[in-house]
Amino acid sequence: MVTETELEELRERLERERAEVKVKLDRLREYLKCEVDIDVDEGDFNLYEREKNLALAQSLEHKLASIDHALHLMDQGRYGICEECGKPIAIERLRAIPDTTLCLSCRIKREREARREQMA
Repeated sequence: MVTETELEELRERLERERAEVKVKLDRLREYLKCEVDIDVDEGDFNLYEREKNLALAQSLEHKLASIDHALHLMDQGRYGICEECGKPIAIERLRAIPDTTLCLSCRIKREREARREQMA
């Protein structure tokens, strides 16, 4: 189980990460709004850059949602408990990935299942 001190440290880290991600996402969204119309010709560098920036924005949105979910679980007293199996998540894993909601075993199982589905 996560101690109160560890929980507070993780909350502070998540809130810091949330603020950083939010700033990056806001800047990227503003940049995307200001982009000029691009030529859709194949090989157009501007098109490639726009697609890359859109993918980055999507990744940042996913990270923000993940952090918000972890903070919500903290508020409910369910942080640090695997959403899959209900067992405690190791503190080392939470320190490495504070927005994780799965223990390592369940994460590995999910990744294996996803690979199997891709191969099918």
